[in-house]
Amino acid sequence: GIIKGGVLTKKLRNIPIKGLVTDIPEFITIDISGLDIGDSIKVRDIDLGNLVPQITEDNLVAGVKTARGAASDEEEEDEDGEGEAEGETPAAE
Repeated sequence: GIIKGGVLTKKLRNIPIKGLVTDIPEFITIDISGLDIGDSIKVRDIDLGNLVPQITEDNLVAGVKTARGAASDEEEEDEDGEGEAEGETPAAE
């Protein structure tokens, strides 16, 4: 989707976690309404309660970049090679 002239990129759909089955929610809602171009949400920014992520907290969940075709220095700013973990499913102990 397009946000404030930028494009929302979704990197993670699932975050592997560790915790009690009773603590695992069906889903987690992340508010992206305050994001602007260059902003991002990382695993560390998500309130997981008592759950512990099983990937590095620096992993990018979503970010906003300038729309393709717009000349801007922000286009050259990459997400520092942050990993992408697709196909992961929540895990519990």
